[in-house]
Amino acid sequence: MGKAVFHKFLEKLSDGTYPWKSTTTFKALLVKSTSTYSPNPDHATIKDLFDNGLTEITASGYARATLSDVTTYRNTTTDLIEFRCANLNFGEPAIGETVKGYVLYIHVDGTQNNDIPVAYDDTSTGLPMSTGGGTFVVSVPADGLFQLQAGT
Repeated sequence: MGKAVFHKFLEKLSDGTYPWKSTTTFKALLVKSTSTYSPNPDHATIKDLFDNGLTEITASGYARATLSDVTTYRNTTTDLIEFRCANLNFGEPAIGETVKGYVLYIHVDGTQNNDIPVAYDDTSTGLPMSTGGGTFVVSVPADGLFQLQAGT
């Protein structure tokens, strides 16, 4: 499937409603290996993702991650804006589930009808990976979770 960035996020980013910085609460959820969801950039809420086949892991000890150290970096060599944060910590999910990917989203009020998807990724290093009962961390690449490219 790959990576996808959602239009609603880009709209809210560009109008200043939800900037990519610590004043906005960003979260991430883990996508179960049996999920049939295919990313569609037009999906505007987390509910849209679930209604279209997204399945979240349910292992005991699992917790959605809250992003920290949220920053952007302008890479003048590659002409990319890099969306960065600290590694994503999802608690200590019990053994037995396979994680296919993750979804980043804006935590508006904690309801699927209002929370806004930011990005979908199932290509990061180490994915898919199994839960093992210990701390489950997705390492964020040095160039960020995702990038936007300036064009001419």
